[in-house]
Amino acid sequence: MNAKELQQLLAVTPELALLDVREQGVHHRGHPFFACSAPLSRLELMIADLVPRRGVRVVLLDGAGEVLPRRPRRG
Repeated sequence: MNAKELQQLLAVTPELALLDVREQGVHHRGHPFFACSAPLSRLELMIADLVPRRGVRVVLLDGAGEVLPRRPRRG
């Protein structure tokens, strides 16, 4: 999804969660106005607090081309 598509979605969607999964330092250097910092490395621990209603559409901002940290494997 590009910025224009997100803008259109925001215009017609009453509620959505925009989560920035880049690391917190990158998020603080610049992000869309309503984006919450939810680093991929901690997303699983934070998601219930950031998105308490399961029916809400979630959009993840990943930095398009930035290298994201790998999520540790369980096991």
